[in-house]
Amino acid sequence: MHVAHRLKDRFPDGQLLIPLGGAGERPMSALDAMAWVIRAFEPEWRLPDDESQVQALYRGVLNGRRVLILADDAAGTAQVVPLTPSPPAALIVTSRQRIALGERRDLDLLEPAAARTLLVGILGEGRALRDADLDRLAAACDRLPLALRVAGAHLAMHPEIPLAEYLADLADEATRLEALQSDAVEGGLVGAVLALSANRLLAEDLCLAARWQSLAVFPAPFDRPAAAAVWGLAAPKEAQPSLSALIDRSLLRWNADTGRYRLHDLLRPIAAEPWRWCRTRVPDMVFGPSPENLELARGRHSAHFLAVLRAANARYLEGHTGVTDGLAAYDAEAAQIAAGQNWAAAGADEDAARLAMDYPGGGVCVLDLRVHPRERVRWLDAGLAAARRLGVRGMEANYLGGLGNAWADLGLRKAIAFYEKKLAIAREIGCPWNEGSALGNLGVAWRSLGKPRKAVALYAQHLAIARRIGDRRGEGNALGNLGNAWSDLGKRRKAIAFHKQRLVIARQIGDRRGMATALCNLGNEWSGLGKSRKAISLYEQALAIDREIGDRRGEAFDSFSLGEALDDLGDPATARGHMQHALALFESMESPDAEKARAWLDRHP
Repeated sequence: MHVAHRLKDRFPDGQLLIPLGGAGERPMSALDAMAWVIRAFEPEWRLPDDESQVQALYRGVLNGRRVLILADDAAGTAQVVPLTPSPPAALIVTSRQRIALGERRDLDLLEPAAARTLLVGILGEGRALRDADLDRLAAACDRLPLALRVAGAHLAMHPEIPLAEYLADLADEATRLEALQSDAVEGGLVGAVLALSANRLLAEDLCLAARWQSLAVFPAPFDRPAAAAVWGLAAPKEAQPSLSALIDRSLLRWNADTGRYRLHDLLRPIAAEPWRWCRTRVPDMVFGPSPENLELARGRHSAHFLAVLRAANARYLEGHTGVTDGLAAYDAEAAQIAAGQNWAAAGADEDAARLAMDYPGGGVCVLDLRVHPRERVRWLDAGLAAARRLGVRGMEANYLGGLGNAWADLGLRKAIAFYEKKLAIAREIGCPWNEGSALGNLGVAWRSLGKPRKAVALYAQHLAIARRIGDRRGEGNALGNLGNAWSDLGKRRKAIAFHKQRLVIARQIGDRRGMATALCNLGNEWSGLGKSRKAISLYEQALAIDREIGDRRGEAFDSFSLGEALDDLGDPATARGHMQHALALFESMESPDAEKARAWLDRHP
């Protein structure tokens, strides 16, 4: 409409709007659309029923006239091809579906700045919002113009509604569309307007509608293999026709830069429950959308992203560049992986239990670097419960150890009980890897409680087992732990020898996290021997690695140690900056080590 108004002076013989009703239940036929134009010029003419004869009259009426026709809301290409005029007349077509006719311009969502401007104009001075709040409101509406208009009008009319409360309603998928309703805006029922496209899909293609519903399981953009997985297809290529058909209907978006598809946030509730939002009755049939179809898709989604998590963890364990590659693969799908685990943890059947059991172990290395300890506890609790339900003792032992590690990161003594249970099961089922891991974990716990000699004995047992079974990563961990324990006992030179051995192994197997830990521990020993400059060089190397792989805990310890060493060299300002950074990281992880950083800062105002 805006474009037509800007062009109207070029078409002095007339400007016509034809409401094609493509999104409605009874779209206007091409014959009626041509008759609409003819009667605008020749209202007395009696028109034949034959479409080819009417088309001849249509072209004759427009011949030589500078007329602009806006054919709004086309149902498809076939509806508008007969309307194509010859110059100097012109035709503009709008549609929710892609039209194979002349030049096409796909209208995108508003840019953030344009969305903010639109909201400011609607809200007026009576309810001025900060730019950050405007951006949050625009993001909650997914920058859809109609949704922005409705949200802005609603807040302008109801200044008594707290913005935070309204944003919470928009963030919740269960209340999002109810919040986007306003009588002050034409077409102000956003859910009803968006559901028009879903109505046509339900009326025309139930199988495609069921596939569209399945896409509601994705909380974030997804790739073609993921779509094929939730549709139960053997190969990603098989998903392409349906994906393209949904894009043509404007029910799915494609981002060429990322190579990913996205279901608009405001369409997701409609896709998930079309029987709630659409006028078209959804038949109860095997190929149509239904609650059972959606639940099947959630299970397939969970299984697919467990496989993605396992692949990311396996890449990490390859070492060297695989570490960052594996972490990047996890980061790209973190939201999907979390959704998959949530579904599995909440499931009641055996398939869900098996997925819940496998999720924590499937990504043990990457999850330790990416997931907050309290969230890891939730995953591990679900995995442990499932392992016990299914009687898988090895996995039970794994998750008892994992829970011990997570609680140890939070500074709670209950970790020891988990490690002892893990050790008992490992010995019962004859699993040396779990036995060695449990001994090492117990050593860490006793050392943290001020029992370094007891820790040394446990670490030595772990080291012997790791070497016997060829567990190089475990061998490196045991050597590093022995170094820390001997340092506590005042044997710094002996500690340095152990940390150097760990560093050699970490470099050989490409264990980037192990390298950073060994470098930081070596720095601690040299600092204790009065070699602060040498220590700082080691800390900086460790810090670079930990930042590269996103090890926030390691980065916190590196920064803490750098702060102490720089202060020893007489640079208190830089030292304080590192210590403040360490404190922020420790606090974000709820680590008890935050108290040490806070105490240092109190002593160095």
